[in-house]
Amino acid sequence: MRIWVMVSRALNLCVVLALGLFSCAGDPPIPCTECAGQCVDLRTDASNCGQCGTRCANGQVCAAGKCEVRCPSGLLLCDGACVDRQNDPRHCGGCNLPCDATKFCARGVCEPTEACRAPRQLCGATCVDPRFDPQHCGGCGNGCGADAGCLNWACTR
Repeated sequence: MRIWVMVSRALNLCVVLALGLFSCAGDPPIPCTECAGQCVDLRTDASNCGQCGTRCANGQVCAAGKCEVRCPSGLLLCDGACVDRQNDPRHCGGCNLPCDATKFCARGVCEPTEACRAPRQLCGATCVDPRFDPQHCGGCGNGCGADAGCLNWACTR
């Protein structure tokens, strides 16, 4: 009986026996599955999530065999979207905690509209600091994009 050893991207060993049986050696991934000649963990592999060939979309990770959104630090997953609970008037302080129409969200608390003072400005129902807010950089609605930030009124990478 011949034995072939294949090394995956993470240098984990998968052993493929000549009889067509498949087994993993080493750790992790255990358990592992052979997908297109690679030893993968279907529970965590974003290119083979839950089953071979199932790819998670950009911005998603594979957790427990299912693709899910993983929010960057400081953001909270609410209704399938990453939100800033410190400034989002629909999720002020937590998911689905909206401010009424006469208030905005600041530091996770609904505040009266008149409390939004310069250099901050009211963009819809959100009081923002256009010097640093990547959704309103330099002014209301000036988004910097998913991979950029805002510093001193200008979008930066």
